[in-house]
Amino acid sequence: MASEIILHWASGSVPSMSVLIGLKEKGVDYTSKEVSYGDLKSEDILKLNPRGQVPILSHEELLITESVAMCLYLEKTFEDKSLIPSDVTQQTVVVQRMLQAQNIGVGPTSICCVREEDESENTDDIDHQKLAKEIDNWEEYLTGGPFITGGDFTMADVVFFPVLAYLVWEGLYLGGKYPKLEKYYNMVTAQAYFTPGEMLIKMAAPGPGDYFTFSVGSSVSCTTCLGQNIQGEVVAFDPPSKMLAIKSPSGKAPDRHDVRIVNLALVSHVDVVHECTEPPPVLPVLNFQKLDARARHECSEKWKAVNLIGIGVSAEGQKLFNTIHKTITETRWRDKDIVVLDDVVISPPYGLENCKGKEGQALAQVRKIVSLFLFLQDFLLRSTSRNSNFHRQTLLKGNYDHRPRTVQKARSSHFPGSHQLFAVLVAELVWVNPRPEPVSPSCCGDQCGSSKNHRADIFLLLRGPVQKLIGVPLTDVKT
Repeated sequence: MASEIILHWASGSVPSMSVLIGLKEKGVDYTSKEVSYGDLKSEDILKLNPRGQVPILSHEELLITESVAMCLYLEKTFEDKSLIPSDVTQQTVVVQRMLQAQNIGVGPTSICCVREEDESENTDDIDHQKLAKEIDNWEEYLTGGPFITGGDFTMADVVFFPVLAYLVWEGLYLGGKYPKLEKYYNMVTAQAYFTPGEMLIKMAAPGPGDYFTFSVGSSVSCTTCLGQNIQGEVVAFDPPSKMLAIKSPSGKAPDRHDVRIVNLALVSHVDVVHECTEPPPVLPVLNFQKLDARARHECSEKWKAVNLIGIGVSAEGQKLFNTIHKTITETRWRDKDIVVLDDVVISPPYGLENCKGKEGQALAQVRKIVSLFLFLQDFLLRSTSRNSNFHRQTLLKGNYDHRPRTVQKARSSHFPGSHQLFAVLVAELVWVNPRPEPVSPSCCGDQCGSSKNHRADIFLLLRGPVQKLIGVPLTDVKT
């Protein structure tokens, strides 16, 4: 027919995308009139559709405002290429799938329904379950062939595919659970049913909003109501919230950028410096199953860390618990007692004499850890005192007469040396716990050259006394 077809449509509108694909598949020439969302309630649009919705197709004296009706009209009016089979049974299946696809955006399976409801009703979970069940149905429809109704691309695909593309854009992960839908999605996007990527780009593109059409990759310059000028490359735009994401260089490094989120409601002027006409790459989908599993794992690890913190225990008790747990992971709190391997119990004030348990290897190992812990605690305490240099010389000479009774007991106790344990204790007491500072750079005298080598100096300072205490050389411990 010679008369002109005019289509009013909006970017990001699923029904609009269906009609655009139908027109392209049928090979019908038309006049495109893209409408901004801010103009949907304008007088010109309301004259065409009192509901203020798009798409709107006009041809001769006919005005159509429902997308499925537009697709059926195109099929019957332009018969050069048929997208609905001639068989009555197959026709019925195609039309039924068209209506079913349209209903995915209505009611409990809505993909874009926004409501204000009582939180106690918990309707979101119910709606998500219904939507998941609906997607399962479409996975089953593809059992009979590569397309929705079998072996051929029909009007059912014209209406359904934009819905699927929108769901994928919103974060639906097709891999694993929906192998047929994933294959279908990849096949349709790769085929020349429309200019490669054209429909998906329009689905993901921001659309004109109330201001401009900001295509991804374009260069823009915004002046805020406060006079601040922001220039850069468009990376995203959300028309409903009027939020524009702009990327600009950060310093001289070519691979570093600042990304600013600009509210266009607070912008007095916008210039499109350079309009990008190249189609942006289709964004990869997110694997929500892996993300959910990662989140659950992180929560589990955080709860484990919380359970390692004693309630109402002293700082010394918590430090001792942390030290033991680094060597023996089967360590837990029971009220204020430290329980190791379910055999050894260390009660407050967490001294060597407070280690109780059945005589054996477990008790001996725990006593060894506690002994070294108490020794190093005493050493660090003396290192921070006014006479730290005197005590340092005392320890280096092997004179332990000034040590507390618990450390004297540790000296006389028999336990084998453990290089790994010593390293753990030094890391826990000297390097992991910076407050209070165990020793100052001046405490080591001439042995402590610079603060950069201070950790090694601390190790050298501690190694001699600990060797004499445990009777085992620590020469192979690396600093």
